[in-house]
Amino acid sequence: MDKSKSLNDYFPFFDSFLRSRKLRFGIVLNHKDVRFELWLMGQNAEDQRNYWELLKDAKWNKGRSVMPRYSVLEVVLVEAPDFNDLDTLSAEIINRGISVTEEIQDFIKRIE
Repeated sequence: MDKSKSLNDYFPFFDSFLRSRKLRFGIVLNHKDVRFELWLMGQNAEDQRNYWELLKDAKWNKGRSVMPRYSVLEVVLVEAPDFNDLDTLSAEIINRGISVTEEIQDFIKRIE
């Protein structure tokens, strides 16, 4: 296996709030753990480090003392996806994703 290739596929998205802060969310299929996650990512390593400093003590990073390799924070959206029921899986990802992204953005607005 080519170790330079990521073991994750992701769909990035952002709005004007995130864009102005050089941030984006990604819905990630973590192949290793076979689950869907939501990541908050910086545009570059410096932005990522800056937001890590702001968010390292937030509830989403509980138990984590080191910044994730590719993100500022990672939240599990669906722990055990049922790929035999794609409609329900899609709804779970969307509904939980909307809820978590709104919560994270509200948190960032309060601490800035």
